[in-house]
Amino acid sequence: MIRRLLALLLFTSTNSFGNIHYIYFEKIPEANEYKAQIDFLKQNLQYFDHWQPQWTYDVSKESLIQGLVDSYDKFSATDDNNVERVLLLADIAHYLYNLEEDKYFEISETLYKKAIKLAPDDYRPYWFIAKHYALANVIDSAILNYLKAEQLLPDKAPVDFWEDYSFGFALANMPSHCIYSMDRAREILGKPGYFEAQLGNSIKERIKPLDRDSTYSNRQLWTVADGDMLSFISRPLGIKFLIDSTWRVSIQEYQNHQSGIILIPPALKNNQGREITYTIAILIKVARNGDNLNTYIEQFVAKYSPEKTDDFTDKFAGTISYEIQDKNLYRDIGGAHFHMIGLERAKPKYPGLLLEEPNLLPQGNTEQISFYRPGDTNDRFDGKIYYAIMLDVCEDIYPEAYRVFKKFFESQLVIE
Repeated sequence: MIRRLLALLLFTSTNSFGNIHYIYFEKIPEANEYKAQIDFLKQNLQYFDHWQPQWTYDVSKESLIQGLVDSYDKFSATDDNNVERVLLLADIAHYLYNLEEDKYFEISETLYKKAIKLAPDDYRPYWFIAKHYALANVIDSAILNYLKAEQLLPDKAPVDFWEDYSFGFALANMPSHCIYSMDRAREILGKPGYFEAQLGNSIKERIKPLDRDSTYSNRQLWTVADGDMLSFISRPLGIKFLIDSTWRVSIQEYQNHQSGIILIPPALKNNQGREITYTIAILIKVARNGDNLNTYIEQFVAKYSPEKTDDFTDKFAGTISYEIQDKNLYRDIGGAHFHMIGLERAKPKYPGLLLEEPNLLPQGNTEQISFYRPGDTNDRFDGKIYYAIMLDVCEDIYPEAYRVFKKFFESQLVIE
């Protein structure tokens, strides 16, 4: 069973918000019959809406557990697929899990998932299960559900959602999302929310500026996350790409405002059965005053007779696209066929928002409290950044290599 970790920076000072405030009790049939249970839940919420590593309250934990079990039994006596009832039962099970009744973790999870099926367009089940996962250190699932809930938010989203969102993304060490959600809470309240008042400065201070005029090694600028695919992420350069383990990758250090990436996908066979390799290159330049994207891209294609194309992609605005064919190169395998895509990006309002991935908390000793403080992260370089993405391939394998390149560009490459 997953045990909770005590994140020293967070649990000691972060408020917790009760999901039952967003359940419509009046939509539960014969709600008046449950008045005693509803009153119990609302009056004691502050004791069980979070996990307490050491019980310091005057009220006994055992009496709260019994009250929650009685409430659960009362509300579960009728199985009518009423989404409000299902959400409430999931919440009660979640509260029991917070009181270290661990068997209720899966019960709560199952009920939240049932509520999602009953109301797939309602943001609340995703929000509630995200919080359930966050408090249980199932961080990747928490983040996925917070993001899904965000997509379904009503025009007037409750500030408590953004407070919980900040908490979950802080646990995941995703500070850009925290800053974004703190701003959403501030917009609603007209002042800093609870999370920002308690932890806003510490979150912002973890993002460290870098000097664009300095030299940095790969280790200083890049992180790699292992999942279904390998995620290579550089917040300073504003880029993320995903590849599987069959691809070879080489990344240059950052110097003179520039860096580069060479990707070599698995070789392809031509009609004669010959295995042929090809490359995808990404060249990156942090622009100086007076630099121009067109000039930057043209230096790579000027010696050829490039054809400017407009139909390669609509993924990014302001994209420059060239296609080049040269029969004098790679003559024995059909000649060369290149694509060069150029784009520029200014520093966004929330650098890293499109790049961040959950940084899972260490499991530690599951029988003890573990203390954890999220680490620092690097900020994006100031100013505009130019990106030149190039396919270098021969005609013999061009169609299939182009499909790989197109898929990589459209679905495996993130530039913010």
